[in-house]
Amino acid sequence: MTIAEPLKDTGVFPAMVTQMIAVGEKTGDLSGMLAKIAEFYTEEVDAAVESLTAVIEPIYDYRCGNCGWRHARRHVSTDIQHGRRHTVTI
Repeated sequence: MTIAEPLKDTGVFPAMVTQMIAVGEKTGDLSGMLAKIAEFYTEEVDAAVESLTAVIEPIYDYRCGNCGWRHARRHVSTDIQHGRRHTVTI
């Protein structure tokens, strides 16, 4: 019995993973195949995180920028009413 067979039987692992493990066992390069599987899933996770960040970042920037601008505008308005001067650095 190989390692790939019980992994396949569980139904937990994708078919690609169990097939690559089976090929690695047959060719005698199981560690190489496991490294390729790890590389593939690392790239998949990186791509997913990048996509999620691209979606969330503009929303976060809008919400935080909006709140910050309202707070800064209110603060400067109050200071102008009281005759205080400020230097704004952007």
